[in-house]
Amino acid sequence: MAFFDEKTGGLITHWKTVAGITALVGTGTAAKIWPHLANEGTVPPYICYIRADGRPFIHLGGRTGARLTVIHIYSYGTTLAEADQLSEAVKVNTEPMRGTYSGTIVNRVEVETIDDGFELRQQGSDQKDFWVRLVVRMVHSESTS
Repeated sequence: MAFFDEKTGGLITHWKTVAGITALVGTGTAAKIWPHLANEGTVPPYICYIRADGRPFIHLGGRTGARLTVIHIYSYGTTLAEADQLSEAVKVNTEPMRGTYSGTIVNRVEVETIDDGFELRQQGSDQKDFWVRLVVRMVHSESTS
């Protein structure tokens, strides 16, 4: 769980250091990045993410000790163009992740855009928040050092 921890996890810490992402969602503790659900009343742009699957990574040679985790990332914007812009920033700065982040070794990352849509900001309002969903497949393992 540490790698995906909402405050100190390697994935979130990485996103909070990338200028293309922080220019849109803010920096440090003010960054609008949450697991599952944004704080009530949050106005886009912001990111929500959900771990959808996790299992041992099995290579042709058998189990490797690594895990394959699937993460759904929702990039929200006040327009579809803004959601697309944030989604692209997340994609191009997550795909090349390799190395050690908060004690987790990231071996491989694949990112694909799945779909987009919108939801009403609040009941009875015609204000829409648009989203783009990315699916990330990440192979990772805990550092032994």
